[in-house]
Amino acid sequence: MIGRRPFLLALSTAGAGLSAATEGLAANSENSAADGRVVVVNLFEEIKKTRIPDNIRVVRTSGYSSPGLGAATYTETNASGDTPYRRQSVDGRWWQYADDVINVTAFGAVPNAPPTFNSRAAINAAIMLANQRSASSASMATVLIPAFSAQSE
Repeated sequence: MIGRRPFLLALSTAGAGLSAATEGLAANSENSAADGRVVVVNLFEEIKKTRIPDNIRVVRTSGYSSPGLGAATYTETNASGDTPYRRQSVDGRWWQYADDVINVTAFGAVPNAPPTFNSRAAINAAIMLANQRSASSASMATVLIPAFSAQSE
């Protein structure tokens, strides 16, 4: 179970490091294309139904499965394979989660969801991406887990 206070989970390649955040924190991405062109897609799942113009390198979503929850920034990547943090657009290009802080809501976690909803897969996907980022750089990745009700897990 996840407690009511928000947590930041900082993962090194060994997956260690946990610090509690007592104030609200939000993933704030300033990622943008060099020319400033960004495409906005309503939901993460819609990336796979969208043809992204060739001159676009950044896609922003307004949510994961519902608008307003899990908004994120995705950048074009050479990596491939469908994951909770990577999708292929209709034109064959791959887009990967690019926000500096990895927010579990961008992978489908729902704070204060009904007891029948399980956010475990989304949290695991965020940790998997953090481990991947940490392994490929000298710095640790940060995962944001917002306040969840005790019933949601």
